[in-house]
Amino acid sequence: MKNFFESIKPVKVFHIKYRFKNKIGLSFSKKFKYYLQEYNPDYVLTAETFSISSYQSAKLSTRYNYKPVVFSRQNVFSTPKFFFQKFIQKKVLARSSHLLAGTPSAKAYLLKKGAVAGKVFINPESGYDENIFAINGDDLRKERGMEADDVIVLYAGRFSKEKGIKNILNAAKKIETANPKIKFVFVGKGELENKIKIFDSQNLYYRGYYDFTDMGKVLRSCNIFVYPGWLSKYRSKQFNYSVIEAQASGKPVIISNSGNLNRFVNDGVNGSIIKEGDEQSLTEKILLWCDKLQIDSEINEISASRFSGRNIALNYKKILIDKDHSLLNDWF
Repeated sequence: MKNFFESIKPVKVFHIKYRFKNKIGLSFSKKFKYYLQEYNPDYVLTAETFSISSYQSAKLSTRYNYKPVVFSRQNVFSTPKFFFQKFIQKKVLARSSHLLAGTPSAKAYLLKKGAVAGKVFINPESGYDENIFAINGDDLRKERGMEADDVIVLYAGRFSKEKGIKNILNAAKKIETANPKIKFVFVGKGELENKIKIFDSQNLYYRGYYDFTDMGKVLRSCNIFVYPGWLSKYRSKQFNYSVIEAQASGKPVIISNSGNLNRFVNDGVNGSIIKEGDEQSLTEKILLWCDKLQIDSEINEISASRFSGRNIALNYKKILIDKDHSLLNDWF
């Protein structure tokens, strides 16, 4: 996102390195004061209201004369569960100048936790790269030996239970006998990797991990993108970049009604929405879209362009600098 932000003049972005960045609640910077003195920022953006890094930012904001801004994708009200994180969250909510919620349910979470309504704005954390994800361009179909008339159903993401991987595998086994021209491709990595490899066949392919810069080619190679995830213990899915990137590449998407994902799909027009965990419906919708694949440009026009990286960066500028507060609340 740095390049997108810096294309919006007069913005200059500096990244701070955090410890435990993959464990948001524990993330912090040992050199936080040094960075503040070095860069003299107007705003400091951190993630989640219960993280130590957000507490650092809120606590030092008055001394170093900047505005602490916190982005939150959290929407399960039982989080945080530890006393010290609840203490941190209370302080951060009180001292932050802006609270950015990734979706409406994240905004509802912040308000229920005690945020002042006038501080909360809906805006995704970042957007897709238009230079990578677009309808036109090379794909990997020929490279991977797939026929022109093969229908490719793609899943890309983490291979974990809450992503609906087992539902996709079972749907693939049913569809394999009904129509051998429908191929399933799994791109990513995770704890269910071996279960996917077991079923690797002429109709089901495990492709592992691709570099992010190649994902545009991967998405252009497929006909349908599937992402039937469901509620996990700590978060209900709200904003999935793979879904947005697939739409930007002109592909219909099949998703579950979990969290906020259904806000990105016009059911029957640019994809389908199924009930969470409904394996039979997933199978039926895949077969349906194989029969009536939409025109790529129509799908892209309907749903994706507003979530480009540049548009998301523009909205950050409007919220923080221009004080324009209409924005993305109507996008979902």
